[in-house]
Amino acid sequence: MAFRLIAGLALAWPAFAWAHSPVPGLGRFYSGMLHPVLAPAAFIALAALGVLIGQRGLVAARQAVLALVLALVLGLVAGSQWPGIDADTGLLALGSLVAAIALAALRPSARAVSAMAAAVGAMAGLGLSDMAVGDGRWVVIAGTWLGAALLALGLAAIAELARQPWQHIALRVLASWLAASALLVLGLHWAGPLPVR
Repeated sequence: MAFRLIAGLALAWPAFAWAHSPVPGLGRFYSGMLHPVLAPAAFIALAALGVLIGQRGLVAARQAVLALVLALVLGLVAGSQWPGIDADTGLLALGSLVAAIALAALRPSARAVSAMAAAVGAMAGLGLSDMAVGDGRWVVIAGTWLGAALLALGLAAIAELARQPWQHIALRVLASWLAASALLVLGLHWAGPLPVR
């Protein structure tokens, strides 16, 4: 009983909430590296793109990988120059589209995958550039770029290694969760806040 009371008090204790703040004690580079994992819209879009690229194979999707890493840099630099751009809605829409293609196990052309990779990279860069301000912005940009690239390409490498039928099913389940999460958040965004009674 005492444990439940202490746990309840700890959870109810007020604290400051910082949106996308650097993780204390990690430094700007490592906070930037973690940022793509902690930003839901960017995570969904980058993870869905990683699954799609992995289904095609990293060698077959060389152009898409190049488009992703270059568009990420451009988006991060542009977003740091013109802060305040809200890219979450676009990222969620792109993420749901890419996840639906991965879920259906479609085989789009290399150009189509490259175009999707460039769009996701640019939008993710714009959305993740909110921490890239001040004196150490280039350190944050480098960390965020590396973290976003590792997220997408790491999932692509895992997806490419899938050989067994159950592994292909697991990838499609992951794609379905990503698509459903993106669509739910988009629906809540478009519905707006609940009316006050």
